[in-house]
Amino acid sequence: MRDDFSITTAGWIDAPLGADAWLESLAGRYRLEHVDYDEVSARRYGDVAVVQSRSHQHGTMADGGEPWSGTFRYTDIWVWDAVAGWQIAVRHAGMRP
Repeated sequence: MRDDFSITTAGWIDAPLGADAWLESLAGRYRLEHVDYDEVSARRYGDVAVVQSRSHQHGTMADGGEPWSGTFRYTDIWVWDAVAGWQIAVRHAGMRP
């Protein structure tokens, strides 16, 4: 992730969050057991790429062990850095029914 990474979501993160705040909000809440991506579409515009994808995930809640699952749609903005390579700069996530 870039140092200036930010994420917004449809529903649970209303205002952009930085990487540290986002990862901290997830830490200890879920046990992720499976993730897969499909329908990945990438478009490159010079040193910037836009990637749209779908992800299926499931796991358990950390506090009670209840199962959870979800299908998400992501739109990610990646930026090329000559030293670090491709780094994600912005993500927007939406949960699908």
